[in-house]
Amino acid sequence: MTAAQMMRAFVGRGLALPRGDRRGDLRWQPATVSAVTAILKNPAYAGAFVYGRAWQKPSQKQSRRSSRT
Repeated sequence: MTAAQMMRAFVGRGLALPRGDRRGDLRWQPATVSAVTAILKNPAYAGAFVYGRAWQKPSQKQSRRSSRT
């Protein structure tokens, strides 16, 4: 799906996007292609940052039960 298609979907459903104005106030405005593109390029929305999560492959020692004789 392209940014233009996403913008048309937002507008068609009557959804607005938050946009900051020159004074720093937040306003909800109809979606534009540039607004959708900015959201998609934002690393936080793209999933580049996940707070408090780390992926780690389990080691063999952790995944196997150790048997003591």
